[in-house]
Amino acid sequence: DLRTQIGWPLEAYLDLAEREQARGRVPVFLLGPEESAWAPAIAERLPGARLPLQAEAVARGGPSALITIALAKRLAAAVANDSGAGHMLAAANCPLVSLFGPTAPEKSAPLARHARVLRAQDHGGEDLGLIPAAAVAAALDAVTAQAAEAGDAKRQSWPTEREDREREDEGEPLPRALRSGTERRLFGGEVR
Repeated sequence: DLRTQIGWPLEAYLDLAEREQARGRVPVFLLGPEESAWAPAIAERLPGARLPLQAEAVARGGPSALITIALAKRLAAAVANDSGAGHMLAAANCPLVSLFGPTAPEKSAPLARHARVLRAQDHGGEDLGLIPAAAVAAALDAVTAQAAEAGDAKRQSWPTEREDREREDEGEPLPRALRSGTERRLFGGEVR
């Protein structure tokens, strides 16, 4: 199945998210339709994680590319499979670690200003599951540091409701799905 070859395993994403959470970052999962079944497992293992596209899907009937790009502008950095989501993250100028399996990154890697490409072939095959979480974590640290050195560092956590209100007071309205309280209302849990 080609899908399993081009997708990093959920368990690997969860391990990486736990590492980032321990460092004071808020994990944000932008799940597409094929990964939406992951939401309960993510919410159970990482209660502080955000699933904003799932909130949007519940509120408006499905995620969109524009919402994904808008959300990506709020991220400190991201990890993405070789997929359209990686290109949307790059379009938002989000520091990016792009994971490649059987396809050639030379032909289709997202054009992000701060990026690292990790290839499964460098770890013994074409299945993305072969890429170790430690290699992804190191690449994530590298793109985050690169963005900080260039003055492009983004926030290290998801904004609070107070910060969202302040943004709106300054004339920058946010779509409902981008507001920090949306996840609290739809999924429960506490936002810090």
